[in-house]
Amino acid sequence: MKNETPRQLVRTPEIRSLFAGDPFIEPAREINDLIARRAYELFESSGLMTSTTPGLFCDSSFSPSCS
Repeated sequence: MKNETPRQLVRTPEIRSLFAGDPFIEPAREINDLIARRAYELFESSGLMTSTTPGLFCDSSFSPSCS
């Protein structure tokens, strides 16, 4: 065991908890809403939604009625 490299101590990151009124919560919520809205816009514009069942995913490889 004489060739063993010396060990180095590493600080563990501090774990923080969010609380009501934390200034991080509202911007994070806004970013999440923007991402969700854009994802829905992209999905809607892809043409994979049917006009008879709005909001339901329609993939022509799974359902012949989507063609």
